[in-house]
Amino acid sequence: MRGVASGQGSRVLLLGLAYKKNTGDTRETPAARVIELPARMGAEVRAADPHVAAGVHVPKPVVPG
Repeated sequence: MRGVASGQGSRVLLLGLAYKKNTGDTRETPAARVIELPARMGAEVRAADPHVAAGVHVPKPVVPG
């Protein structure tokens, strides 16, 4: 498929998970949408945020439609 890259074997690091700065709250975080594409393409996605506790679940984005 021309123009479509595979994420297989790739690693992506997302810095920042909270929905606003200086908080550990991941509800409605835009990071969920950013994580979605490389993950669907097969990349290993990791995230780091000093304000978010380790192991916190980032909810799937709600896609209007």
